[in-house]
Amino acid sequence: MTVQHKSPLVDQWIEKAENDLRNATIVVREKDPPTDTVCFHCHQVAEKYLKAYLIARHLASPRVHDLGYLLNQCIALDPAFAELEAAMATLNGYYIESRYPLDFPIHYSLEEAQQAVDLAHEIRGFIAEKINTASV
Repeated sequence: MTVQHKSPLVDQWIEKAENDLRNATIVVREKDPPTDTVCFHCHQVAEKYLKAYLIARHLASPRVHDLGYLLNQCIALDPAFAELEAAMATLNGYYIESRYPLDFPIHYSLEEAQQAVDLAHEIRGFIAEKINTASV
């Protein structure tokens, strides 16, 4: 999906999100993929697209990683973002747990990792359309 925006900063956030999405999409297809990494990259897709939208709407990108917080910022601008609440809640759990070793290693099933990739694609499509609309 092509996102059309006039802001170089929005384009940079989208480029980084697309790299995360590409990484997750490719890696999840590998034999015995590192599912924690796949899920983390999917969280990053959502975070970066939310921030790109906020910037497209001429707001500062908050220095937070909480998808719920970022989503609420977007909902305040466009209530239609509320339909992403379940997807964001799922992906939000992958930020800390999948990034840092805790008391035990985190292992997500291949099905869960694939679901995260599917959610990241869904979020990308929704927000890309909103960015395109905001840019007109």
